[in-house]
Amino acid sequence: MNRHTGYYIKQIANRLEAGWNAALKNLDVTGTQLCTLEYLYHNPEKNQVSDISEFFGVKHTSTLHVLRLLEKKNCIYREEADNGRRPVGLTQHGIELVKMNESGAAKMDEIMFSGFSNGERQTFLCLLKRVNDNLENGGTIHAE
Repeated sequence: MNRHTGYYIKQIANRLEAGWNAALKNLDVTGTQLCTLEYLYHNPEKNQVSDISEFFGVKHTSTLHVLRLLEKKNCIYREEADNGRRPVGLTQHGIELVKMNESGAAKMDEIMFSGFSNGERQTFLCLLKRVNDNLENGGTIHAE
């Protein structure tokens, strides 16, 4: 059976998410929640729901759902701002989760790139970024 590129990308995404969620289970967060924490850790000035939604390419309501769960888990806090918006910040617990995941992310990279040379790895990452940029900049699928 001849499979299209999207099939393999989806399979990789599913395997990464399943492995990540299993590894994070003892921390009581999901991969999506940890990605949100990492985004906030690395982008503290882009702390509005709209910033987070735009970065991940998801609906505002989906972002709010993740943020509410993280708030219940004491990973983030939200406060009222003068403009009526509610900026999001990391609690100490949220920062600790991000730092604890660094070794897990390195291990996942080690597994994914097993048998790759440094050059192959860099080429692969450049190509993935190009595919992502292409899709972000207008890649809409139209059924024929």
